[in-house]
Amino acid sequence: MTTKAQRSATLTVTNPSRRTVIQSADGQGVLIQFDVMRTIKPEANTAAVTILNLSQRTRDTISDVTSSVAALTPAQREAMREYAAMKGKAIDTSPVETVYDNLGIAYLKLEAGYQGGRLAQILEGSSSKITHTHVRNTWRSEIFIGDAQEVLRDAYLGRSYKRGTPVVTIISDLANAFGAVLSSPAQALIANKLSTFPEAQVALGGAFIAHGPAFALMQEWMRILDIDWTMQDGELLLLSKNPLEASATLPDPPLAVSQVSGMIGRPRRLEGGGVELVTLLEPEAKPGRRCALTSRYITGSYRIEQVRHSGDTRSGPWYSTMELSSLEVL
Repeated sequence: MTTKAQRSATLTVTNPSRRTVIQSADGQGVLIQFDVMRTIKPEANTAAVTILNLSQRTRDTISDVTSSVAALTPAQREAMREYAAMKGKAIDTSPVETVYDNLGIAYLKLEAGYQGGRLAQILEGSSSKITHTHVRNTWRSEIFIGDAQEVLRDAYLGRSYKRGTPVVTIISDLANAFGAVLSSPAQALIANKLSTFPEAQVALGGAFIAHGPAFALMQEWMRILDIDWTMQDGELLLLSKNPLEASATLPDPPLAVSQVSGMIGRPRRLEGGGVELVTLLEPEAKPGRRCALTSRYITGSYRIEQVRHSGDTRSGPWYSTMELSSLEVL
């Protein structure tokens, strides 16, 4: 059994030029700090990652910086000098270096855990910005990541549907607009929700034009069907809002949380029957997963609504803060 000691983290950066893996394990390697926010809500999950003292080569690699040098031939330099002399002007004929970068655009995967055990992915997505600053002999590389942030913002659907089109077809097209597919469990959940509707509403009773941002269109359909929807690691996830239905949580086994597993202090009750708790970094915690909470003060079955992973591979924070909603009848 792996104990929760010897912090480890890995950041994999993939850009058009190459793939780079940055590792930190048990205080060895570069310092990696991260602040990851994941939620069951449809808005994009985000992360801010800071890495100290990467080499210049690695900094250039993850930013996809390349350079080229243009040099004149001896004959070209002589011709330039003759032209300059004729005009009575000085001219620089030394080589010229041109630097190109891709504005910090890359695809990233952040994993964390404990040495001796399998690292778990805590966020995957595209960078919105990569910066490198040098202060007092320390290079500080900052990377900002959004999980499906661009597609949630920019996805657009413009289609017309004839009378009799199944509702699931429209929702499947919306999923495709986000670059995702409507999974079999998601289709089954939609079918189950539609089974409670009048028969005429399972399919369109008239022509329908879907024209606008896919985010707003998906929001409206999920409101009608009483379904939570979210993008997690680039995949579309649909969950029932009814806590008594099996489809309200992911099919993964429940995540056991207790003092033994690493919970810090006591869980705190929230309004509406929810619970907030803090534990040693739990990379397997993700929105939508069932959580089996055991403590002296609160015990029960919950769904993870939000998790914030705060990590420092040396000596700073190494915690997961979760907000849970009850899956039991109050």
